[in-house]
Amino acid sequence: MKPQPSVRNLRVLVVFAMALVCIAIGVGLAASAQAQTETTPSLDPAPSAGKEAGTPAGAAKQRSELDPAFGDQDPDGDGSVGDFEPNPDDRDRDRDRDRIDLDDAKAPSIRSSVNRKAFFDSDRPARLKFEFDYEDEEYFREHDIEAKVEVKRRKSGEVLERSTLKVNDSAQREVKWNGVEKGKLAKPGRYQFELTPLVDGDAVKMRNKRAPAPGGNFNFYTHQFPIDGNHDYGEKAARFGPRGGRKHLGHDVFAKCGTPLVAARGGKIQANQFQESAGFYVVIDGEETDEDYVYYHMKKRSKLKSGDKVKTGQVIGKVGDTGNAFGCHLHFERWTKPGWFEGGKAYDPLDSLKSWDKYS
Repeated sequence: MKPQPSVRNLRVLVVFAMALVCIAIGVGLAASAQAQTETTPSLDPAPSAGKEAGTPAGAAKQRSELDPAFGDQDPDGDGSVGDFEPNPDDRDRDRDRDRIDLDDAKAPSIRSSVNRKAFFDSDRPARLKFEFDYEDEEYFREHDIEAKVEVKRRKSGEVLERSTLKVNDSAQREVKWNGVEKGKLAKPGRYQFELTPLVDGDAVKMRNKRAPAPGGNFNFYTHQFPIDGNHDYGEKAARFGPRGGRKHLGHDVFAKCGTPLVAARGGKIQANQFQESAGFYVVIDGEETDEDYVYYHMKKRSKLKSGDKVKTGQVIGKVGDTGNAFGCHLHFERWTKPGWFEGGKAYDPLDSLKSWDKYS
């Protein structure tokens, strides 16, 4: 018996509906796959090895610009050899100039800034800049207003240095810390400036005890990487140790000829000479350390003279290939006390270089 027309129509409708469902599922799956493709980043292939003039095969590290006033805007580095390990999540709230309004009626509005990276014996010391601002300028003349500034260890809160400044107007003032603690150089690490307004001898405090005190946090370093530019650590032949029947008392760091060389540590120029193998070279007698720092194969003689004072990060010359050099590079040495060919010993500087490289 043939099905009735109404039943036949019902079957057609069911098949048609099932077809529509299948089409919808297919479209949904396609859209999902496309979205996943668009949101999944593609991985670039590894950079091919290549050589620039005077630079060996391998990816060269890009150096960042340094802000002489407030320090790098890059995330913190991660030094582990001779330096502390900065926390990448530690963002200095007052890297830029913050304004803080204290709740106390006697308190001024305070603008303060701290350079986020500070280097020993350099043009980028630990530095706090601040301004007091009262709506009524007469307040400065009617009261004895001072600023107490303390340098503290971030972790323990130990006070390393304290100073008090007279404040009689809203002009910007500046306090520096040279990194010396009880006559000795402080260790690399995290520190902070804490600023407290004093009105007629009384400290003005914020009612909200959880609010940050005026001032700011900073990282303190004792060395800076000696090449201010792209560089490469080379291969096995660049390493410290004997090679080719002769001693190799440093590490070779490759960079383009003409790349600036800077003082890894402030101090005095001990030697600025030319030698057949070393080419033009400079030796720095480090400040607040018994070590010496040696730079070989410079492009030309440094303009500095023996006895000249240099600061950490100061340009002392340029990368070159003078003397017995294959390709433009810096041959860098570190010598223990009492120093370079004065009874000291050269030791492998690679770990130090990589540590300084991470934050410089």
